[in-house]
Amino acid sequence: LYQSYPLLHTHTLGTYTHTHTHIHIHTGCGKSALIETLMLASEIVEESNHKIVRLNPKSFTSAEMYGETDEKTGEWKTGVFSAIWSKANHRSNRFKTWVVLDGPVDSFWAENLNSVLDDNKILTLANGDRVALSENCKLLFENDSLHNASPATVSRVGIVHMAAEDVDWWPLILSYSQNNEDTGKVFESLFSKYV
Repeated sequence: LYQSYPLLHTHTLGTYTHTHTHIHIHTGCGKSALIETLMLASEIVEESNHKIVRLNPKSFTSAEMYGETDEKTGEWKTGVFSAIWSKANHRSNRFKTWVVLDGPVDSFWAENLNSVLDDNKILTLANGDRVALSENCKLLFENDSLHNASPATVSRVGIVHMAAEDVDWWPLILSYSQNNEDTGKVFESLFSKYV
């Protein structure tokens, strides 16, 4: 169970209003709560199914992420992100996909997304394939720093900054208490009394 706190409402609204959102976040600041809450609310409001696909782009080379032509055979090998992107943006999908790039921003992979992030909203691959962003897809970036992001990338996304100061420990105590009926109330009362 997630607990509500005032800035979570602000951050959730900021994420909802952008097609592409960069969530600049520190560990433990509520990114999971924000994304899950927004996704569940969207399912209710839109009366449609939603799913999240997470990917750490730093775990792939650019060729593995977007695809490349095999030098020996001349055949195109589809990359991990391009396969996910194609599937998520298939117009016949009866669900909406939230593609979450969860990891440090690197100009090597982020620059390839600029055509998706600008007004064209099309991923252009090295083999000439073009995959347009559909209404079935939302692209989110989750990381803790914008140090390696170019101005071109930053200027094309909505940015939601969540700082550790925005969240205190009380929502965590309430969640623990609600999920652990046998010890939760004791734990909650001890925190109330001694902290």
